[in-house]
Amino acid sequence: MPSADHDLGPQDLGAPATRVRREPPNRSPEHAEPSRFIPHVQGLRAIAVLLVVLYHFWPARLSGGYVGVDVFFVISGFLITGHLMRELQATGTVRLGQFWARRARRLLPASLLVLLFSALAVMSPYLMPTSALPNEVKEIIASTFYVENWYLAFNSADYLNHAGNPTTVQHYWSLSLEEQFYVLWPLIMLLAAWIAVKWMRGRTRTVIIAALGAVSIASFVFCVGFTLTNPAPAYFVTFGRMWEFGLGAMVALIPALRIRHAAWSFVVGWAGIIALLYTAFRFDAQTTFPGYAAALPADAPRGAFPPAEPALDALLVTTEPCWLERHDADADKVADDLDQCPATPGEAQVDAAGCPLDGDGDGVADYQDQCADTPAGVEVEPDGCPPDGDSDGVPDYKDGCADTPAAAKVGEDGCAL
Repeated sequence: MPSADHDLGPQDLGAPATRVRREPPNRSPEHAEPSRFIPHVQGLRAIAVLLVVLYHFWPARLSGGYVGVDVFFVISGFLITGHLMRELQATGTVRLGQFWARRARRLLPASLLVLLFSALAVMSPYLMPTSALPNEVKEIIASTFYVENWYLAFNSADYLNHAGNPTTVQHYWSLSLEEQFYVLWPLIMLLAAWIAVKWMRGRTRTVIIAALGAVSIASFVFCVGFTLTNPAPAYFVTFGRMWEFGLGAMVALIPALRIRHAAWSFVVGWAGIIALLYTAFRFDAQTTFPGYAAALPADAPRGAFPPAEPALDALLVTTEPCWLERHDADADKVADDLDQCPATPGEAQVDAAGCPLDGDGDGVADYQDQCADTPAGVEVEPDGCPPDGDSDGVPDYKDGCADTPAAAKVGEDGCAL
């Protein structure tokens, strides 16, 4: 199953707070550093692909191979949510056009090429019966606009029982659902962030977790109920699958849900693989799926996600006009509710607490220090320069002849030549 999130790398949302270089307005934080490879996630993704492929070739032998798609949804939720949250923290917003364009550039070329070949194939009477042409054309059009899952749901296609005559593009249902996730998820997060800034004193992370958690719980309840009453369309409906993306999102946003210790990660990781293989061989067309049964394969990727660092204590904000901007009275890029030095001028470089930097450790902030190379421990004047009692141009801490008259020419040691 194609995915546009494989290059987002580990989402270290819990990394200790540090000063962050603000990216130019036309660039997203995902461009700020090279992509990083997550071997455990990519390995699990490969297993999921293999299960889905084998299921389509030998459904009788691997009767539950369809659970590989659920793994994809959870991994996508983890990676995409982490990327969006990182951009919110760095810039105060999400550049929707840039985000959607990046997904389109990765998915559209390959998906449209497959649809073109499918269209050419179904038009040939030597490859496809003419009686299948109307349905093939309808599903190719639905797949082109990424609504194939809804087309199948409205037509009560039974994916697990292979009822009816599957078309050449039926597998596009999962890609369609994932594209809808790419559209809806950042909008939900932006709305939650706006509510946080407007009414919740800037507690963006907390409100986003609450919003995505509420969506995920409602989705799971809907999924279980709808699967019991209408199992065929329940397999394809977008809202019945959102909880799987939400499960990955919760792991990305809540450090406590990730495995910290290597030994425990090893155990949980292999337990996830065993659970995935169990469902692949034991589930079949008669399993009430997705419903509550999907919770087992959906939890399988958790051991593959990278461990989290200590929780992030501060959010840096941008001083550019932005509807998501938090209050920053001294314009030092640290929100007022996190700023321990609220009177720092905007031109000063500050640390994560909003206090000015002091590179030479002389107690005078860099933006006020006229002698930035003064060693630490040397007594300095208010301008950051060491005193020069005899006014000979050599600071007292270097001056070997502190009583030299100001008019005398002196060497580097402060003694008269």
